[in-house]
Amino acid sequence: MVTLIWELIVYIISNKTLYYDASAIYEKTSIMDLLCALAVNILGGVAIYGTAGIATPFVAPMLGFGSSGIAASSVAAAAQSYYGNLAAGSIISQLTAAVMVAPTP
Repeated sequence: MVTLIWELIVYIISNKTLYYDASAIYEKTSIMDLLCALAVNILGGVAIYGTAGIATPFVAPMLGFGSSGIAASSVAAAAQSYYGNLAAGSIISQLTAAVMVAPTP
């Protein structure tokens, strides 16, 4: 995604024709989504299980979880788009539930 944005900036500045491969963009996007999913699972898992839930109200909003659900364009949203339908009891669903029960600004 960052590469795509960079290519668009270069295109706008240089006014050259931009050619891109849609499959390459999809691969880059899915890699970023995978990295976001790993970040949410690692940091969320440590917040939930490593600190017995004490750090969850502090870590979850930083990842994009809020009292109204998952924020758009956040790390949590990228992780959710990577997984698709989430299973009950997953780290993402636990973080969502924890923040919705104890709302944070």
